[in-house]
Amino acid sequence: MVKALGAALVVSCCTLLGLVTVGRSNQRLRSLGSLLAVLDQLKAELEDLLPPLPDLLGSLRFRAEQPAAEFVSQVIWLTEKKRLPFQEAWEQGVRETDALCLRPEEAKALSALGAVLGRYDPETQCAAVERTRQRLALFRDLEEKEKARKNRLSAALGAGAGITLAILLL
Repeated sequence: MVKALGAALVVSCCTLLGLVTVGRSNQRLRSLGSLLAVLDQLKAELEDLLPPLPDLLGSLRFRAEQPAAEFVSQVIWLTEKKRLPFQEAWEQGVRETDALCLRPEEAKALSALGAVLGRYDPETQCAAVERTRQRLALFRDLEEKEKARKNRLSAALGAGAGITLAILLL
């Protein structure tokens, strides 16, 4: 009885590990979607109003969905409280906002935008926002295409590893 219960726990834990991977993929899609929405809002504001960057970020923080709102809040906090230059705060915000779940190439694309915002004319800033948006949209599309395959594979591998381990332990 104890062995069977232990085997069931091993299978459950390994399956759960596979499902955590599935959850991480879903979180990445949610994160990329929220960042794309923020970039759309950012571009629209830059094209129409061109408000000062701190005011623009302040308004985006309240309109953005999570985890992009957390990222924008982190950038604001780093510029206001830590007195970091905007570019540095933007790059550090990309690195330190764990909820974004970005891969290195995605983080690099988003970080590069910080070097342009607030430093050039509105057209150049809008073009940089659009380039970043297109790259992140491409990453999101690739993630969506692989999602179904990866999710099934992760869950199956977790369950399979659990069953294999349980058999070996019995």
